[in-house]
Amino acid sequence: MEKDLISVIIPVYNVEDYIERCLKSVINQTYKHLEIIVVDDESPDNSLNIAKKIAENDKRIKFFHKKNGGLSDARNYGLARAKGKYICFVDSDDYIENEFVEKLYEAIRKNQCDISICNIKRVYDNHTSIDFIDDIKAKLCIRPAAWNKMYKKELFENNNITFPVGKWYEDLATTPKMTMEYKYALVDEALYNYVQRSNSITHTADNRIFDIYSVIENTENYMKEKKLYKRKYSVLEFMNIYHISIGTVYRAKSHKEFSPSMIRDIQMYVKEKYPEWYKNEYIKILPFYYKCYLIALRLKMYTLIYLCVKIFGNKVNL
Repeated sequence: MEKDLISVIIPVYNVEDYIERCLKSVINQTYKHLEIIVVDDESPDNSLNIAKKIAENDKRIKFFHKKNGGLSDARNYGLARAKGKYICFVDSDDYIENEFVEKLYEAIRKNQCDISICNIKRVYDNHTSIDFIDDIKAKLCIRPAAWNKMYKKELFENNNITFPVGKWYEDLATTPKMTMEYKYALVDEALYNYVQRSNSITHTADNRIFDIYSVIENTENYMKEKKLYKRKYSVLEFMNIYHISIGTVYRAKSHKEFSPSMIRDIQMYVKEKYPEWYKNEYIKILPFYYKCYLIALRLKMYTLIYLCVKIFGNKVNL
């Protein structure tokens, strides 16, 4: 069945403790017709030397070196040079199961679709947990990560979709544009291993957490240009609720200026765009504690929310 070339893009920066496991997991894929693109984002540590030693006898691996520009810039660099019909992304501190590529490819072919999506295994120091991606989670972009998916490359090319350079939430600026417009298939297996690092972007907070405003607005404007905004209004509204009203507040708990007034300001942003956000049809699918949180938010109980997030925030996986 190995007919199509599939490009796997791996941006590399400061991952000398992780790159060996990551790269070997890609090399050992059961689907062999791969182009493995390693993009060195001017990494100052020993990551590149480790990768080159592993790759000595594998001609499928191509190395590219570029001036440091961040994760989005490295992904875009790899995309522009990829020759495969299909694209996968693997972050260099993560790793994939041996059948990751094969099963995502099979799902696209079998279902005649444009994208395939698998479940995610979160890997902690002492345990693991599974994020199950069902149809409603995929539809609502609850897990918009670029890396647990396979895409037809033409989706990026034909729609001029790239990752936003210099911004956080780069996945929210890209994958929803495709999953909201194109057909996708789900693979009910945890084939992507998402390593939880305390110093990763998802566990830190500074003013870049507010990049989410422009990122989601970019997706909304894209939907307007495609004349899909009205049809996708409820989904876009839910994205604001889930990723800003909930997600940004939870991430802001590590911000040095986190306060009840910051929570109020974050929610005002959503309320100004979606005045009746609390009527969104998809709120019903959220866990009970999120529903309680949103009720408190609507009642402007910002101090209570602040205390709860500070106390319990680290126990929530967004």
